[in-house]
Amino acid sequence: MLLMRALRANVDDDVKDTIINVLGVRVASNPEKYLGLPMMIDAISVYVMQCFALPKFLCCKLEGLMNNARDLIEDRILWQLGNGANVNIWNDPWLLGVETTEYQLIEAETNTWNKELVRNIVDDVHVTHILSILLSKARSEDTLVWKHKGSGEYLVKNGYRFLITEHFLNTNYINPNTMVYKDFYRSFWAMHIPAKVKIHVWRPLNNFLPNYCNLNQRKLRVRVDCPLCKAAPEDTDHLLWSCGTLQSVWASLQIKIAPTDKALSCKNYFVNTFCLADELNRQLIAISLWALWYRRNKLIHEGINFSLQELLGFIQGYRHEINLCQEKIEVACVSRLNEVWRPPDLGFIKLNFDATFQSESKTSSIAVLARDCEREVVGAETYLFTDVVDVFVAEARVCERTLPYLYDGKTI
Repeated sequence: MLLMRALRANVDDDVKDTIINVLGVRVASNPEKYLGLPMMIDAISVYVMQCFALPKFLCCKLEGLMNNARDLIEDRILWQLGNGANVNIWNDPWLLGVETTEYQLIEAETNTWNKELVRNIVDDVHVTHILSILLSKARSEDTLVWKHKGSGEYLVKNGYRFLITEHFLNTNYINPNTMVYKDFYRSFWAMHIPAKVKIHVWRPLNNFLPNYCNLNQRKLRVRVDCPLCKAAPEDTDHLLWSCGTLQSVWASLQIKIAPTDKALSCKNYFVNTFCLADELNRQLIAISLWALWYRRNKLIHEGINFSLQELLGFIQGYRHEINLCQEKIEVACVSRLNEVWRPPDLGFIKLNFDATFQSESKTSSIAVLARDCEREVVGAETYLFTDVVDVFVAEARVCERTLPYLYDGKTI
């Protein structure tokens, strides 16, 4: 059960212990990570409510905020199994991706799954989920974790990220699940250009740029004319497609434009044009959007004008510099691949290990090889694991089999 520290610092320890024992609860050691609102209620009660009479509607909003945050966490946590002593398999959430509604499913002596019992009491789907869960050899206690983060730790940004992603999937923004946009995003994110350029292109596709129309909607600006072409309001569609300056840049770079279709939006035009282009022109399209926004900001905030030729020279030079850097990276990668195995220093043993994964049978074969400073093999073992859900778990398994030898100071 997750709890915040609700006891004041000046409450005696005896009183705290009495309250905890009566309620049968634990005091959270780090309440800031529970709701992401660091001691908000304490701060209000100590200072604000001593100085001001807060409106009732504000108190209701704060209460609703706290309730929503609590519901967000409680609905999306699950138990990370240690020894299994604190988890009710029928009522507690502990299977990721499966809704579960005290059997001893874990062997106490070996801390492994009782496979026969598991297969007797649950169906095949649940068997696969259960047996794929790795159990710690340390027999640690069961803990509650945030299921949308690999580390299991809940932070404010994790909750926000989940909510905003859920919101976008339920709105009319570009849906990356459709086939057209899957191809677009797959090729777009795989491009060899700086991340800042990719992120900039992604922002207008999701209406995340502070263009004049967005600022006007938030009452931060009155005029909305595009500062570049001065021919139309500066909104997302204008920046992505219809700006006259952008079209002039693309015409000068000889970028092939997708066929016109009145039923398509400007975003669709942009995506289709990008997908029709080759690798070189895709780079130019992305860099031109980023460079034009950069020059636009220079014009607005610093009053620095620019010509079309200057902008084209900057785009071409930037693309050339990226390609030179990419060539150097590829040469460095090839040289690393040609490196031979190096023996360890005198008195040391080097362990090399790897794993294979078969997705159809959910099995993994791993191998561990130990060699000394004279390149002599001093030990080798192979293992076969079943009920392995993915490649990540297979790699974790091979690390698990290798680490005990390091801790014990043994060779294989």
